[in-house]
Amino acid sequence: MAEKRLYDAAVEGDVKSLLDLLKEDPLILDRVSFTCSNKTPLHIATICQRTAFVQEIVQRNPLLAAELDSHQSSALHIASAKGYAEIVKDEDGDTILHLAVRTIHFETVQYLMGSTGIDVNAKNANGHTALDILELTPTYLRDANNYLSIKNCLQPKACNSINPQTQPIKWLTKKRDAIMVVAILIATMAFQAGVTPPGGVWQDNATDDSHKAGEAVMASIHPKALFMWSLMVIMWLTVTSTAVTYAVSIVVVTPEKNRKSLGNVIEIGLIVWCSVMAILLVGNTVRLVDRWLQKRGITVWRPRRFRDLVEVQNRNVNQEGV
Repeated sequence: MAEKRLYDAAVEGDVKSLLDLLKEDPLILDRVSFTCSNKTPLHIATICQRTAFVQEIVQRNPLLAAELDSHQSSALHIASAKGYAEIVKDEDGDTILHLAVRTIHFETVQYLMGSTGIDVNAKNANGHTALDILELTPTYLRDANNYLSIKNCLQPKACNSINPQTQPIKWLTKKRDAIMVVAILIATMAFQAGVTPPGGVWQDNATDDSHKAGEAVMASIHPKALFMWSLMVIMWLTVTSTAVTYAVSIVVVTPEKNRKSLGNVIEIGLIVWCSVMAILLVGNTVRLVDRWLQKRGITVWRPRRFRDLVEVQNRNVNQEGV
């Protein structure tokens, strides 16, 4: 009598009746799994698409999910064959097809695609279809043959299978990683070129004061001042661009309520930085022009040490004259 009431509840999807029966006989589900030779109440509820009843009965007795009927079919087989997506989904919204694709089981995918009415375009909780999950599978987990076979099996029946949000996110992630690698390489190369210039540095001081220890050898042997000045300016621009990019990225990811104060700090920092760069640029430009004029015999200004030497010589000449 109790078993008949259980089957009637399965047909109707009456969860309350199921709970009442379990209060009267807590072992009724265990007994059904041993005495039933055809379909269990779980099979019946699945056939009738009673999702709430199926979830409750599986939660109460998970072993019923493995029970087979006279056709050697479990409740999951029936739900897959009839395309009852809500029954075959797990807590993440993945159907049996999603799980088979995620684990690269070609035989299972082939069976589900050929022998059941499962929805190829069903999406999980993340909005991914089976084909999306296949594309997102890490390379090291892919079996080349099974991967291509599954893809060929899914594509003919897939309709708009690629999630429109997936590709932009993947593209943005790849571009961001590539830009980060390039930025690190530029910074590393620039720093390395600055501390270890081509040709190395002088190890001693010259007697004629042409160079000092620690200065670049190339600057003395190949004094191409114009090119050195250009490279220096380019390096400053590179560092400035990196600093501006970093500042902008910090502002973008900062919450709007804190963005104003942070923006003021960054603005002041950028103004100071650009001012220092401008002063250095003007100073080195004046220095370059002065050297260019000196080579043509035009002296605009003299170093202080040279002026002091001239003044001393003039005083000596005046004293000798007196």
